[in-house]
Amino acid sequence: MHDNQLVAEFEEETVELLAEMAEAEGNSVDEQLLKMMAVYTTTNLISKTERFQELLTEQSKEI
Repeated sequence: MHDNQLVAEFEEETVELLAEMAEAEGNSVDEQLLKMMAVYTTTNLISKTERFQELLTEQSKEI
């Protein structure tokens, strides 16, 4: 599966999860805000995953 497609699917699932959380807490759901939060969450997760991969690569070179 293509990376962009995976990111889009993750963002969609994140929007659904955030909506469920907001509704469970009795909060109204702003669809645009949820999408922005999902993009931020996804971007942040990708960035941290890439950094973690770099650290693992560096560590494996030391071993």
